[in-house]
Amino acid sequence: MIEISAPLYVGDVVEMRKVHPCGGKTWEVVRVGADIGITCRTC
Repeated sequence: MIEISAPLYVGDVVEMRKVHPCGGKTWEVVRVGADIGITCRTC
């Protein structure tokens, strides 16, 4: 389980440790609730 130190809001941009297959590391939060939805900003 991952612990998040700051609250996340829709529209926030986060950087993950793992790289997306396209080579991007930045992601945009698109859904917050029981789970968190993110999309790659490089694709």
